[in-house]
Amino acid sequence: MRILESDERILEKIRRIKRNCLLCAARAGLSPGRETEKNTVLSELESLKQEYDSLYNEFRKKNMAAIEIQRALENKRACMDALELCEKCERDFERVNRFLAGN
Repeated sequence: MRILESDERILEKIRRIKRNCLLCAARAGLSPGRETEKNTVLSELESLKQEYDSLYNEFRKKNMAAIEIQRALENKRACMDALELCEKCERDFERVNRFLAGN
C-alpha cells in the first residue's frame, strides 16, 4: 500500500475509497452518466489529504520526530497523486484502487 498508516479509522477510510473505486469501474458500462462512486472517491481522498495536511502541520509545530513528519508528508502526497488519477480516470479500470494497493 502506498499510504503507510496504523490508525484503524484511516485504514477503514482507505478501504472505503478502494471499494468505491472498484464499484465505479465496474458500473461504468451500466450507467455511464452516473458518477456517484467517483464523487465519493474524490471527496474521501480530499478529506484524507486534508487530514494528513493538518497532521503534517501539527507534527511540525510540536517538533515531532522527523520520521513522523516525513510519513505525514508522504501520505499527503500519495493522496494528491490518487486524486489526480481519479480526476483523469475514464473508468476503464480501478486506477485509485491499484495505486493505493501499490501496483
